[in-house]
Amino acid sequence: MNKLQRIEEMEKQLAALRAEVEQESKVEKCEPKCGGFWIDSDGQVEHFKNNKGGIATNFGMERQTREAAERARDKMRVFNRLLAYVDEFAPGHEFENGENNYHIKIEDGIYSMGLNVRRVTIGAVYMPEAVAIELCRKLN
Repeated sequence: MNKLQRIEEMEKQLAALRAEVEQESKVEKCEPKCGGFWIDSDGQVEHFKNNKGGIATNFGMERQTREAAERARDKMRVFNRLLAYVDEFAPGHEFENGENNYHIKIEDGIYSMGLNVRRVTIGAVYMPEAVAIELCRKLN
């Protein structure tokens, strides 16, 4: 094998290694899987066949099993009602970095306020202190 052939062989190997590295470095996008059960806007779990993904999948309203859909529905109801409560008693309230941001938590059946200043807790619904105090009073 002459030097030119060796260079060509090395270039092929290099191209193969680059393709391998590129494939390994691709990040798989996190997308919900299609399932046979979806949570309707009225909170009912519906079963359907032959779903190929769509609005319910993209919005995270679809699950693989009825049990998973029912668990998700119950958690979505709590989250949605917290959003509605804040919209009613603190319209437009948003998390403010560096400020006191209150959310509701439950421990041993007792509702209390949680506080974040710089760290946003995924899934938390933030509200002003007075709104959080009143909501805890109502829930307890």
